[in-house]
Amino acid sequence: MTTRALLLGSISALMLGGTMVGCAANGGGIASASDRSTALASKGAATDAGRAQTALAKRDGPAAIGFAEGAVALMPQSADYRMLLGQSYLQGGRFASASQAFADTLQLSPTNGKAALNLALAQVATGDWQAARQTLATHAAIIPAPDRGLALSLAGDTAGGSRC
Repeated sequence: MTTRALLLGSISALMLGGTMVGCAANGGGIASASDRSTALASKGAATDAGRAQTALAKRDGPAAIGFAEGAVALMPQSADYRMLLGQSYLQGGRFASASQAFADTLQLSPTNGKAALNLALAQVATGDWQAARQTLATHAAIIPAPDRGLALSLAGDTAGGSRC
């Protein structure tokens, strides 16, 4: 056996053994590489989200968008980060993107009244008043009445808005 073949076989065995230990370790309470990467992603997403919130407070939409997109890229199943992304898009004037981010937030957190309200407002901003009215009707139970009334008025239903 040549030295190269022996080295290649050793490296392959080491990689396979490391993979097997990593797979078995998850149930046994031993930390694995995926646990570390999840922790790092969570920490990075929280850092990006904090920076996005700071940028929003400073009314810097483009910076907020960049940081919020980073947080969502690291933790795509977080409704909070999707909500932050939608708010960033709204402030940056990207209303169609905001609509999608708020719809994603509602998929992840169906009882989020603020996301439903902001989705309707983003739909108004894109000129899709019918969709906005439908969103407000669908989520009427989770949107506070005064906010829903104002949003209905903005969506062209002034009579409905005054009844809320």
